[in-house]
Amino acid sequence: MQRRWLRDNLVQQLCRSDSYYTRLIYIRLCKSAIEIFSDKYFKDYFFDHLLDLAGDPVPNIRLCVANLFAFLKQMLVLPEDKLLNERLNDAMRKYANDEEDRDVIQVFQSKMKEMKNVSTDAKDEYKKEQKRRREEEDKINSGSKPMVIVADIRTLSPSSANLHGDRSRKAATGVSSKTSVQGSPRCVTDKSVQLIERFVL
Repeated sequence: MQRRWLRDNLVQQLCRSDSYYTRLIYIRLCKSAIEIFSDKYFKDYFFDHLLDLAGDPVPNIRLCVANLFAFLKQMLVLPEDKLLNERLNDAMRKYANDEEDRDVIQVFQSKMKEMKNVSTDAKDEYKKEQKRRREEEDKINSGSKPMVIVADIRTLSPSSANLHGDRSRKAATGVSSKTSVQGSPRCVTDKSVQLIERFVL
């Protein structure tokens, strides 16, 4: 019950926040969830909410979501994930047909190429890792002590591309995502996500 309350509050206070910085925190949290949890857990509790941000009015938010498209696509197994697959395909069609921001388009096109170039060995390794994670989660649910292993997301992905979604120009808010001063998106998300990971994940 407490975990459900925490997850619901993460969606309400982060994903659906009016603050651009806070929505970035949710995307960073999703990246951490991809590293920690199984694809099943992510699809159950994060997938839909992350896709909600694909239509965000701030270009840098859309760019960060596009950075994760290859990972999201890799999670889906048909026919059981038919609805999620339709949602993801719909979001990608909008990026392909309606997106006007140059940086977002560039990242999106790069991720589309990654999806087409995933090797068989990489797919097999991904399946093995997800099986291990699901088994560990089953142990947690049954009350057993799990063996904690946090995988490097780069070893489970189509490529080792940057996942932070940073870009050199200013976002729609007028604040660059690479700004290093306190209060910048990157500074805020790093500190906040570390806190959430410690007490929630």
